[in-house]
Amino acid sequence: MAVFVLISVDAYLRPLEAYRLRRADLVAPLAFSQHWGLVVNAEEVGIASKTQEFEDGFLLDSPWIQLLRPVLAVLKEGVQSERIWAFQHHVFVEELRFACKKIAIPRMVPFDMRRSGPSHDRLTNASTLL
Repeated sequence: MAVFVLISVDAYLRPLEAYRLRRADLVAPLAFSQHWGLVVNAEEVGIASKTQEFEDGFLLDSPWIQLLRPVLAVLKEGVQSERIWAFQHHVFVEELRFACKKIAIPRMVPFDMRRSGPSHDRLTNASTLL
């Protein structure tokens, strides 16, 4: 679930977009890049984004996400049409609620991951305000 959170934050994913990711949606580094990529809302699945887009591509290039490269390789293995995550979405929501309570922070919802990515990138000057 921690990897789910990190990928969601890095790629600014909506919770259900992240949850639907399949092994085929992870793109291994190619000759021109050392970074993993991600395809969200693959047209072959038939579920468009909230803005009715298909085939959104993201480069997982945050310095802190680079620690996950071996994990991403393991997640990529197997039947490519299978979802990456073995947990049910409602279980993640329960675990998130439990974690917030355990460390005494205000309640979070999964959509907060999408909001956190741009905020983090702006705070660390990884992106401009524009």
